[in-house]
Amino acid sequence: MPQDFRRAQAEICRKLAGRQVMLGVDYDGTLAPFAARPEQARLAPAVRRVLRQCAALPRVRLAVVSGRPLADLRRRVAIPDISYAGDHGWCIQTPQGAYTRKLSPAIAQALVAVERCLRRVCADIPGVLIEGKLFSVALHYRAVAAQRRRTVRSCFQHCIRPWREQGMLETLEGALVREARPARPWNKGHAVRWLWRQSGIPPRERVAVYIGDDRTDEDVFRILRESDVGIVVGRQKRSGAQYCVETQAEVIEVLRMFARETMRR
Repeated sequence: MPQDFRRAQAEICRKLAGRQVMLGVDYDGTLAPFAARPEQARLAPAVRRVLRQCAALPRVRLAVVSGRPLADLRRRVAIPDISYAGDHGWCIQTPQGAYTRKLSPAIAQALVAVERCLRRVCADIPGVLIEGKLFSVALHYRAVAAQRRRTVRSCFQHCIRPWREQGMLETLEGALVREARPARPWNKGHAVRWLWRQSGIPPRERVAVYIGDDRTDEDVFRILRESDVGIVVGRQKRSGAQYCVETQAEVIEVLRMFARETMRR
């Protein structure tokens, strides 16, 4: 079980000392609180200010990582000269340029078919939101009545099953969201590792810090070294992160600590 971040600050500070900090942060549930609809999840001005402070530090390379489309993520965070990884890492924007992975026509057609199926079978369920993206299809059900959520999950399984059985798509489970995505080895963890390599900073001179809250962020926690810092939001018994905070509201204090320590050392 991850250690409480507040009790481990001295240990974390020792990991940061004298090293370049590769700081990665998830958006929904980490930087911004969850909302009934994705477009309602907004970044608080105080969080944006501390992110700007982190981004301005010479020893920090900041990246915001999310399942949101890249353009939407950049618009919501609105901090220039940092890196963004949208669509679970399939689309990346760095200060040096944009990098987008290719999707095969067959997979693209499968995603279209899943979206059409979901819109048909969920049409009479109030509160459902179906979000078609470039590299996935998300079924949000946070606004669905609790007694109907099992039905929503069954609808999703019905729509993705033919494509999952063919090995074309896989299910990604999030906080009251199910997502169909290509069944190929690329996720947030791959994207974050790619950003590390692009930095040109030797592994021995850098420490990776990543903060996230759900299963998609576990792909990043799994690739962290013992000398890195992984922080999960929420009291989760099973996580690859070494540390945790209880609530999303505490994330700003974590970021302030990183800014303060990185400036000092």
